[in-house]
Amino acid sequence: MEALLVSTGVVALAEIGDKTQLLAFILAARFKKPLPIIAGILCATIINHGLAGALGAWITSMVTPEVMRWVLGASFIRDNPLDFFHCRRELHRLPCIGPQALKPRSSFA
Repeated sequence: MEALLVSTGVVALAEIGDKTQLLAFILAARFKKPLPIIAGILCATIINHGLAGALGAWITSMVTPEVMRWVLGASFIRDNPLDFFHCRRELHRLPCIGPQALKPRSSFA
């Protein structure tokens, strides 16, 4: 039970500011009925996570761990290989990686 509560708490903290939460706030403020909105979101979340878990269990029963390792690695590379070489300081406030890291930085940027 402790593992369930800890993982639920961590996910809840990670999801603060999520689009679903913001939509729930807007709908609750507009229609002045927060309980049906929260109940609907709770049901949808439980169904979504249940289906995702069932699909994940089915996939792991059909695919070997070796193949899963390659698929997971490819999914990270597939995401956007150019992200490794493009500076996105404006969006993420992270230091540049790749060719742009060699350019001199202005103190006014």
